[in-house]
Amino acid sequence: MPLLPFSSNSPLTAVTGFFCVFCYLCASSLRRDIQQRRTL
Repeated sequence: MPLLPFSSNSPLTAVTGFFCVFCYLCASSLRRDIQQRRTL
């Protein structure tokens, strides 16, 4: 998945970038939660 250039100030690019960051944060938190459940 190629990253979109953020040089163009289009609303679509901003929304896509925010969505990518949101998905990354959700995935990292879920991964941390799963690891904590395994240790318990």
